[in-house]
Amino acid sequence: MCIRDRSELLGLRAVGVSSLIINRGLSFPEASDPAAKPVHDLRCRELIATAHEINEEDWPGEPHEFIIGTECELTEPEKAWNDESLLARAAAGARFLQLRPCSDLALLQAYMQRLVESRVTWKCSVVVCLAPPGPGREDIARCAGMMRAVADIPGMSGSNLPLCPDIEAVVSAIVSSGVK
Repeated sequence: MCIRDRSELLGLRAVGVSSLIINRGLSFPEASDPAAKPVHDLRCRELIATAHEINEEDWPGEPHEFIIGTECELTEPEKAWNDESLLARAAAGARFLQLRPCSDLALLQAYMQRLVESRVTWKCSVVVCLAPPGPGREDIARCAGMMRAVADIPGMSGSNLPLCPDIEAVVSAIVSSGVK
């Protein structure tokens, strides 16, 4: 779901949404409708801060709050590294950082080393998206192996399996391998 302002955050809170991943929107492709205009009411950091402010407000009924996350692309740490943006999002109220899907363990280890060195991991938890490329046994075993390897990376808090079509097989493979 795409949201752009405080009123939409309030609506999500009112209907019981508790987890948010807030990131900047994507640019329109060159071939898109020329009448379409991007909406930039709030920047990512401002939207995170707004969600955090809503958490601080008194709400009638059962207390609950947003668990606020943000997303980032894995890049080679020595190329165009800028941890200031991640630290600013954490300072604004992000409690976790979700890394976009990755199957390159060496890249993930190097990136996480950089997050630990820059103390981003002191400010928020870090999870990585993993998904088997297909429903086959080898793909599921590869994903389970990747989850085992991810669990051993310093600073890593966990893995996310988004839209996994055969989640039961992945969970079974992970449980049988002893990953917690």
